[in-house]
Amino acid sequence: MKKSITLLTLFLTMALVISAICCGDREVPTPIPTPTATPTPSQSAELILHEIEARVSEIRGLSQKTEIEPEFLTKQELKAYLEKDFTENNPAEELRTEKAELVMLDLLPPDYDLPTHLLELSQEQVIGFYDDETNEMVVLGDLNQIGPAEGVTFAHEYDHALEDQNFNLQSLPLHSKDNSDLAMAALSVAEGDATLVMNIYAHQYLSLTEIEELAQSTEGNNTAFDAAPPVIRETLLFPYYPGNRIHDEHFHPWRMGSCQPAIY
Repeated sequence: MKKSITLLTLFLTMALVISAICCGDREVPTPIPTPTATPTPSQSAELILHEIEARVSEIRGLSQKTEIEPEFLTKQELKAYLEKDFTENNPAEELRTEKAELVMLDLLPPDYDLPTHLLELSQEQVIGFYDDETNEMVVLGDLNQIGPAEGVTFAHEYDHALEDQNFNLQSLPLHSKDNSDLAMAALSVAEGDATLVMNIYAHQYLSLTEIEELAQSTEGNNTAFDAAPPVIRETLLFPYYPGNRIHDEHFHPWRMGSCQPAIY
């Protein structure tokens, strides 16, 4: 799957970090300008998305080169999409080999149904993605009701689009089948970048109430993640948190300014 994704569980960690460092020097979020005429729902959504794009571009210090048209899907639509994508991009033989290796290393029990659990985990956790082959961007939610969750997810995926347009994500070995460590390192560069930008965006432009709502949105929705063996959870999260720390060493995330991460 040649996609850079946003995970539901990232909201909780992001909220905890922001709440822990928050208050004294935190700027008041800048409101989205109110249009002079009453817009239609689609026009309101377009204004909100353009405002998020402008803010992410400022944080990241990159400009959009071509227009991006995100697609908003319901939970059921996204689950159906992910099931089809999983089937097409995860050959049974590759999954059998992967499971055999993990069982041999005593990281999975022999009776663990890897394909079923990976699909369940994907359908539970994926709330947005950017495809670097097709330039397709998908966000879970309603285009006409863009709240904090949709906005933060869009910010994360929009950063991936900026990465791609300015640096060409396919130039990185994101999908190397011969060297999984190399692929994980490359993915950590891309996802760490977007996670850092997402955290800065949330810190600068969401209220504490909205951040708490994001954290609460994960409650009861991490069943598959919580039940997954440590090797599955840690492999899923690795690109986001160590990747974030790589970039964070070069940029303090709790001030506004042009973000220049480590590699790009």
